[in-house]
Amino acid sequence: MELFFVYNANSGIKVAVIDYFHKIVHPSTYPCNLCALTHSNLGQRKVWKDFVKKSEINMRFYHIDDFEEKYNLKKEYPVILKKEERGISTFLNKTQLNKLKTIEDLIDKVEKLSL
Repeated sequence: MELFFVYNANSGIKVAVIDYFHKIVHPSTYPCNLCALTHSNLGQRKVWKDFVKKSEINMRFYHIDDFEEKYNLKKEYPVILKKEERGISTFLNKTQLNKLKTIEDLIDKVEKLSL
């Protein structure tokens, strides 16, 4: 099993700069709670980085353009998908991700999957 984390952003430096300022100026309207949970404006949060490193679950991280090009799928973003032998299914959709308030909430959801 693998988890695919697809952020609600495209790749590229221009997008990264816009996102950086959006998080500072209007954090309440930032369109990617997955990004807000796992990253600060200084990069990936240490607690998340440590969790990913220690987890036995294989996790892959994508921007919209990279994910759609590789898998030829379109979803509502952000989303976390689960890839198993029978295919790719949604693990946490946008609505579910938006309900998470802390990185610990996200880690808890992912840990429960591996039980």
